[in-house]
Amino acid sequence: MKGTSKQYGSLECESLLEDERSNNSVSGPISGFPRAPAPLLLALSGLFLVLVAGVLSSHQSSSVPLEASLTSLEGMPFAPPDHLPDDGLFYQDQLVDHFVENDEETWPQRYYATSEYFAGPGNPIFMIMGGEGPLEGFLYPFVTQHLAKQFNAFVLQPEHRFYGRSDPLKGATQTNEALKELLTPQQAIEDAVRLLRHIQTDKLGCSMDRSSPLYCPVITVGGSYPGFLAAMMRFVHPEAVDIGYASSAPLMLYSHLVPQEVYYDVVTKSAERSVPGCASAVRQGLESVKNTITPTPDSELGVTFKYAAGRMGVCVDKIPAYIDSNGLFRDELFMLVTETFADYNMGNYPPTQTTDLAIACKLFLRDDLTAEDK
Repeated sequence: MKGTSKQYGSLECESLLEDERSNNSVSGPISGFPRAPAPLLLALSGLFLVLVAGVLSSHQSSSVPLEASLTSLEGMPFAPPDHLPDDGLFYQDQLVDHFVENDEETWPQRYYATSEYFAGPGNPIFMIMGGEGPLEGFLYPFVTQHLAKQFNAFVLQPEHRFYGRSDPLKGATQTNEALKELLTPQQAIEDAVRLLRHIQTDKLGCSMDRSSPLYCPVITVGGSYPGFLAAMMRFVHPEAVDIGYASSAPLMLYSHLVPQEVYYDVVTKSAERSVPGCASAVRQGLESVKNTITPTPDSELGVTFKYAAGRMGVCVDKIPAYIDSNGLFRDELFMLVTETFADYNMGNYPPTQTTDLAIACKLFLRDDLTAEDK
């Protein structure tokens, strides 16, 4: 069955072409996503450590002695001797489509790995899930420098397909039909499992038998959409993942319990809390721009989107070729403003008058600027 229709229990995972944000009851700073109050973060971090320690405790007493472990590790190096943790590696045998039978077409997936604190087979693997953006090194120093050190762990981080340098189509034209089949959470999860197995068996010498002293427990970690992947890795592949830690994961969105725009309700409330009147000012500003570039049904008034873009300081020659109408330019512009406020919201804790969100709100409230200037 193709990736976009595969059922994951009661959850049907939608394509990444849809908005992956949602309202979540728990937020955290694990990859720069919206943060919860410090006491909650401390409690969640403590719970995470307790869970990890509980799963690993049964393996620690039977782990291979450190000297023997390092000998095994040195016999199968996972990277060149001069490799640094933030240097990207490539897994050459990743499958293009995991859901087409007998399709062995492969592509090179970028990933990051570090064995700085790894004590060899019998010790855990933390797998940091990549998300909807390129990776240029490890995301979470807390994992690579603290958890890995505490648990003598190996850390692995795959880059999500179609982002950064991880392109399953190898530069070929990316059609909508191809993306609907290949740019999905299901494909990304299968990428991660295949890469994980390669590292476990071919590079680290870990046993796949959970009762073996050479077994390497796996903990997936992620925030927001990667948090969803971390949770689903445990849910869909319990034979490969022992713990899935998800922060601010949009589980309610992917289970279709909330509309895809619900996260922006959180952004609106956050903006109003920081600068009262912000939401109304932004709406009025966007409405003014809309009226400027979109003629009314009974008139021919309005300006071309390129003229409006120039008025707003946008380099006209940099506008993508697919934007060829006022309506499309308006839609893309509004999406850009929406996404910008959503990004600013992630750093709006604690909410002060000096955060990027507060500064943007104050700009829209200024009476001395035109809507285009704002």
